[in-house]
Amino acid sequence: MLRLNEVKLPLEHDDAALPAAILARLGITADELLGFTVFKRSYDARKRSAVVLIYSLHVESRMKRPYWRAWATIST
Repeated sequence: MLRLNEVKLPLEHDDAALPAAILARLGITADELLGFTVFKRSYDARKRSAVVLIYSLHVESRMKRPYWRAWATIST
């Protein structure tokens, strides 16, 4: 299991946006993603015109890359 932090999405995102963000962040295909759970969800409302949701996720994948742990904690 991999912990993925600081996944930022707009407040009004659709259901498909979260898996798409995971795939883009990790650089994997949809076949390699087994599943994910939301560990934490918070709001960033410092800009009233651009409120975002910030997710921390537990991700299950077929790919076992040892550098993911250090790489996934880097905020983008």
